[in-house]
Amino acid sequence: FDIEQSNRILSFDSIPKTRTLTEGFLFVNGVTLPEPIGAVRIAAVGGPASVTGDGILLTLRYHASEVGLTTLTITNLVDDVEGAKVTAGVVTVRITPVPTETPTETPIETPTETPAIAPRPIVSIIAQSGMVGERITAYVLVQNTGRLRNFGFDVTQTNNILGFEGVDTQNTIISGVRQVVARPLLNPPGAIRVDVASIAARNPRKGVLLRIQYTAQSAGETVLRLTNLTGDLADARVSNVGGFVSIGARGLLGDVDLDGQVTGADVFLLLSYLARMQELTVEQLQLADCNQDGRVDVRDVQAIFNLSVGLPAEGRSGKVVSSPGFRAISANAISLPDIAIIEGETGTIDVSVSGASDVSSFSFEIVFDANLLEFVSANTDGTLSNDFIVLGNESTPGRAIIVAQGLATSISGSGILLQLKIRAKAIGQSSIAIENLTADLANATAQGGTVTILPSSVEATPTPISPTPTPVSPSVRFAVLPGDSAISIGGSGMVNILLMGVREPVTSYTFDFVYDSALMQYVSIFKTGTLSSNAQVIANEISAGKVRITGMPLLTRPITTDGILLQIEMRALGEMETSTTVGTENLQAGIKSAWPGVGSVAIIQGIWGDLNSDNMLDADDLLHFSQRWKSGATDESDRFDLNKDNVIDEYDLLELVERIKRASINLN
Repeated sequence: FDIEQSNRILSFDSIPKTRTLTEGFLFVNGVTLPEPIGAVRIAAVGGPASVTGDGILLTLRYHASEVGLTTLTITNLVDDVEGAKVTAGVVTVRITPVPTETPTETPIETPTETPAIAPRPIVSIIAQSGMVGERITAYVLVQNTGRLRNFGFDVTQTNNILGFEGVDTQNTIISGVRQVVARPLLNPPGAIRVDVASIAARNPRKGVLLRIQYTAQSAGETVLRLTNLTGDLADARVSNVGGFVSIGARGLLGDVDLDGQVTGADVFLLLSYLARMQELTVEQLQLADCNQDGRVDVRDVQAIFNLSVGLPAEGRSGKVVSSPGFRAISANAISLPDIAIIEGETGTIDVSVSGASDVSSFSFEIVFDANLLEFVSANTDGTLSNDFIVLGNESTPGRAIIVAQGLATSISGSGILLQLKIRAKAIGQSSIAIENLTADLANATAQGGTVTILPSSVEATPTPISPTPTPVSPSVRFAVLPGDSAISIGGSGMVNILLMGVREPVTSYTFDFVYDSALMQYVSIFKTGTLSSNAQVIANEISAGKVRITGMPLLTRPITTDGILLQIEMRALGEMETSTTVGTENLQAGIKSAWPGVGSVAIIQGIWGDLNSDNMLDADDLLHFSQRWKSGATDESDRFDLNKDNVIDEYDLLELVERIKRASINLN
């Protein structure tokens, strides 16, 4: 925020954080603004610290240049104080009255003399602020001193960011004194000891005692404090309020690797830091805050990327990217599926997003049971994040952080955001949750999933199980294969997966169902009325044209007979009649010894107007049409465009109603 004054009688000096709510902040600084005159810009970065509750946020030191009255007003609040109610304050500067002696008449016969009480000496320190690599001077001042012959003191710093160079006494109270010894102390770090001896008696009253020269070694804040005063200053009162020093980072904003230029290397380095794969210094973090919003997050990655390709640090919309509210960025939901993985193998988790709008950067954490699962990597091939830089890291066991930045691109719509590779370590079941969504996904709702880890093989129990397995002819080979089926163009139908030649109880199974993704699309799994009706079945489309299916029947009710293991609903694509094959492969667990097989699917021209693919032309098709009608314009491949005029409109509706009437008459 800014602090403005109505009458310019105050000059800004410094911000001591001691005993304020911002005492633990990483960075607090004040800068005098050129306009309006007397205004000060205050900026604070908490880093790991934050402020909660009521109290003194910070203290500002001013120098009063003249007598008068001024009003201090807080304006231009941004970031975490944006929208806060403000109250102005009034400062009155007046002349401190000098005590005057009123002459009193004293009886001559009893003259008395009141001894003068010497004021207590005051020793204070005032320091400069600056940039990394610059020389920083600290002034030690004295006031109300008597004769000075021998004295000493320590100077400590709360944050060891200043390197001691030496002491300068030229043009000071002790100018010309040769016996001045200043040396660094081992403890605390950054402290020094100054001793001055054998000075000819001097009565300076007040002035600069000496100057201490430092070099700013790194960015940050520190407070210089005078302690352990000895000799003629042993009883002096100490003031350290001017010892606050702020050291800013020197370099280009966005130059995180400090090589003098902003490049793609800075983008990758900051992503690595956000993924907790890389540590950065305070100086690097200050340069990484490229959008100057007081935070280092994935929005700064976008700003640094813009700079690296010669664009302004602003976002694509031309507005500052420091706040999600400045751009129309959102996502309704991000979710994880339920999947199954064989023990010791690596599986894929599809992270899905819905309702995304202009998402160009995001980060989130995946939480899981570290005893059962291990994070491997994040994959973007073929996903919505295909053109993003994405890094993933299991920063702590059971918690993986994902950070992503688009390269001059963004995500809108719904689909698979990215894929996570995880390794199954032990048999069991682990929940997987999404936490700490930030940046363009900060407002999305998160839905977790479940990972079931199955054994690599299951041994048959010798205990008889009722019912007794149906005898199988030795000529029937143990196999898992698709049956033949037919699906109407644009519609969906069922492919039966047959289990044949069962000789041992099947308590679990895993296999891949493969098909031509150019001709068909996977829809869902159906268990009702099949051998898997009592099983937990999970299907995961691991790649185009391949669905991995895992089932775990109840141990007390294993599969012991032949029949339809389950049904897979598929949708037929394209516009022409054709035929294709589907198959099973990679059989594991309880069907590991079974033979895979193939089946045939005929893609045929269905009933005209059968929009719900139930092989009937009725009122349900009208319902499907009305739901689709809202979308408006379409193309010639849309099966809802019944008269093929590239528009879904009332003419298609009239044609559909007439066809349904004729179909009803024919049926009757």
